[in-house]
Amino acid sequence: MATEVKIPNVGESITSANVARWHKQDGEAVSKGETLLTIETDKVSNDLSADSDGILRIYVQEGEEVAIGTVVAVVEESSAVPAEAGDVPVSDEAADEATETDPVTQSAEAGEVSKVIEIKVPAAGESITSANVGQWHVPNGAQVSKGDVLVTLETDKISNELDAEADGKIDIIVAEGEEVGIGTVIATLTTGVAPAAKLEPVTPIPVASEPVAPVTKPKPVVTAPTVPVASVDTGPMKPDLTVVPDPPERAGEPQSEDNGRTTRKKMSMMRRKIASHLVNAQQTAAILTTFNEVDMTAIMELRKLVQENFMSKYGCKLGFMSFFIKATVEALMDVPAINGRIEGNDIIQNHFYDIGVAIGLSL
Repeated sequence: MATEVKIPNVGESITSANVARWHKQDGEAVSKGETLLTIETDKVSNDLSADSDGILRIYVQEGEEVAIGTVVAVVEESSAVPAEAGDVPVSDEAADEATETDPVTQSAEAGEVSKVIEIKVPAAGESITSANVGQWHVPNGAQVSKGDVLVTLETDKISNELDAEADGKIDIIVAEGEEVGIGTVIATLTTGVAPAAKLEPVTPIPVASEPVAPVTKPKPVVTAPTVPVASVDTGPMKPDLTVVPDPPERAGEPQSEDNGRTTRKKMSMMRRKIASHLVNAQQTAAILTTFNEVDMTAIMELRKLVQENFMSKYGCKLGFMSFFIKATVEALMDVPAINGRIEGNDIIQNHFYDIGVAIGLSL
């Protein structure tokens, strides 16, 4: 028998809720009364507890918005729970065979206990309610040591690095570039039985080398090629990518679009906060226009020099607007960050120059 975990009705005007955080993992045994998840609406946050003992099966992941009454999980009242506790009798032959072949059982007899440590987003201040997963320094499934830097978290004020609390295997839950709330579990660190599990294939000789391969292969991918090469090699060659080396922007690599005409890159939380304050200042503060004088002597002499040839070739006079457009394109090439726009939380960098000019014609 399974007990459904539904989104409750919390008000007449509320039609949906957000699954903010699961306090239990999928497949974990829960007891009646334990807090399973936290849901958020546009008005309140609410914790849902287990109505019975059993195994939790999660249907809707964190961050998803669902309607009121949606079944987000079930608690299975299965007989498998006592079996895990050792209540089901096992034959002597099966017990002997399990003891000989199962390294997990051997490690348990030796006193090694598997422990899962949750890696959560720590509190960084009273006004900070969320953080961005800027960069994972280790690949998913890698073996880490105590003190190793695992991930860099970014908020709208500071950046913070989380270290491993113990030796074990890292299982990444939240990918780079995702924004999560404070206290969210972004990964788990399995200690104890995890190293023994890697010794399972010791009996067959060819498989014994497999545990070494996952440790050596991912490291070159993480340490060298990711960010520094992209910023050093491509920066000087393509001036339109000078926006990439900004220190706050580590949320993801730029993605080329429109056959290379544009590049899309996700903004960091700090950059989004700065942009929000700039827009707010523009809407609330007085905006003034300034005028700077420019020496046009050289352009006026050039215009007089080629005016006759230009008239005979095109049938119209050479104005100053062509020189202004040329100067604008040169400025965009020198400062390519200006030639972009914002779409949602992304910066769209243009690698072309599209200049519109208003022209008045007398008919």
